[in-house]
Amino acid sequence: MLKNINPLLTPELLYVMAAMGHGDELAVVDANFPAYSVARGTTNARVVPMAGVSMPEAVSAMLSLLPLDEFVDSPVRSMAGGGAPGEVSTSGALVKALDSDASSYRWVAATMGSMNAAAYELATGGDPVMAIGGFNDNGGLLSLAQFISYVHAGDIHYYIASGGGGGGPGGQSASSTAEISSWVASHYSARTIGGVTVYDLAK
Repeated sequence: MLKNINPLLTPELLYVMAAMGHGDELAVVDANFPAYSVARGTTNARVVPMAGVSMPEAVSAMLSLLPLDEFVDSPVRSMAGGGAPGEVSTSGALVKALDSDASSYRWVAATMGSMNAAAYELATGGDPVMAIGGFNDNGGLLSLAQFISYVHAGDIHYYIASGGGGGGPGGQSASSTAEISSWVASHYSARTIGGVTVYDLAK
C-alpha cells in the first residue's frame, strides 16, 4: 500500500505519470476539450478522467509527485486568449512574487478562469491559486461578498488581472467575476510584474 498519495491521483493516472520521461507531455483539459480524438494520435493514446475535479486541484495533485521538466525550453504551456494554444506568460519575476511567503496564504493569488489558475499553479510548482468563474465563466460561483471575506481574512495574497483565456459570457458567474475585478481595481493599486497586472491584496 502506498502512503501519502493524493487521493485524486488514481492508479491509472499514477501509471501514466510514472511512465513519463524527458520531453513527454501531460495535458490537463476541461470536459469540452476533444480529449479522446486527440489522445488517439499520441503515443500513450489514453485519457484519464478526473470527474468533479477542478483544473487547479488536478494540477496541484499531479505536481505533488511530478516535477516540471527542466530539460525542455517550455515545460508549461496553457491556452492563450481565443482558444489558441500558447506559452504560459508567467515570468520569473511573477513566480518569485507568488512564491514569496506562500505558506502564509490559503491562495497565493486569485485570477479569472480555471485555465489561468492552473497555468500559474504549474509555473509555481503547485502553489494554490483561486480560480474565479471556472472555465469560460461556467462554474466557480463565487460572490463578491465571499471574495471580500477571503481578502479581509488574509487568505489571498495577489489578484492577477486576466488577459483572456478562461473568460466569456456566462450569466451570473460572468457578472460576479466582473464585480470582483471592479472591486479590486477600486480598492487596491495595480502594479506590473513580468508584464502582468497584479494587485497586492495584503496591503
